[in-house]
Amino acid sequence: MCIRDRWSEVPDTKAVVMRYTLVIAILLIVPAINLSSMTLSRMRKRMAEIGVRKAFGATGGELRHQIFFENLLLTLFAGILGLALSYAATFLLNGFLFNNSANAYFSGETTLTPGMLSPWAFLAAFGFCLLMNILSAGIPAWRASRMNITDAINQR
Repeated sequence: MCIRDRWSEVPDTKAVVMRYTLVIAILLIVPAINLSSMTLSRMRKRMAEIGVRKAFGATGGELRHQIFFENLLLTLFAGILGLALSYAATFLLNGFLFNNSANAYFSGETTLTPGMLSPWAFLAAFGFCLLMNILSAGIPAWRASRMNITDAINQR
């Protein structure tokens, strides 16, 4: 088989999409597990506070709401920081990324501009991060809200 014949074949798009979907899912599930364990660790440090709040009448729903709201604030802060860093990287790393590349020689102009960063792509990624944040904060919030008051105060 000649190389020219191999390149003229129609690619199997279904296999390519499945491969990319699997890679993206793995790359998104690993940080979600990490975020969930960080939230659970943070909740363990605050068990006494949660026990006192439950002793003074806070319901499980109020505790879950508080945990979700705190995670939402952290996600919003991280999203704004990520957007700012991506715009900064657009200007600072443009020459480093494209001037030394062999592709720059063949493709011509390779400068990046802030307009090339799609706000819709950022909003889609940010929305997915919010969804993963809610899902990964759910288990620690549920466990913290169901903990016995005495166990929470004694941090057991």
